Amino acid sequence: MQLIRFRPTRRWSPAADFNALEKEFERLFKGWPVSCGEKEDGKPEAAVEWNPAIDIRETEEAYSVHVDLPGVKKDNIEVTVQDGTLILKGQRKSEHEEKSDGYHRVERWSGNFVRRLQLPKEVKADAITAAHQDGVLTVTVPKAEEVKPKQIQISVN
Repeated sequence: MQLIRFRPTRRWSPAADFNALEKEFERLFKGWPVSCGEKEDGKPEAAVEWNPAIDIRETEEAYSVHVDLPGVKKDNIEVTVQDGTLILKGQRKSEHEEKSDGYHRVERWSGNFVRRLQLPKEVKADAITAAHQDGVLTVTVPKAEEVKPKQIQISVN
């Protein structure tokens, strides 16, 4: 004969379910830079801060930096070079919000961003160009002549 143990069933508790949901939410969104509240001057603090995705490609002639900036207008982007660092700053403003009784919904990230990229020493900083099209900022950083590969012809003796 085999002994079977019965465990008492757990009674349903709304607080226990809420705690489990809260723990799962914290696990999923751990590390997301979300803040709400007011600054010391009483003005509302930005809901979130974000960093746009960046792709960097290298060719024989230049470095090409592609920055995903959907919803960011050209006038809200600043590209500067200082002490060998490429600095990308900008702001995306939230344009679509839903407010109703009991809820406020904004689905897109908004706020300021700053990305800093250390440039190699062998670039032409005064020849850097930037273009903004279809939500993508492209910054082209030309290489200095010393770094470009040079084909050397071999002579026959």
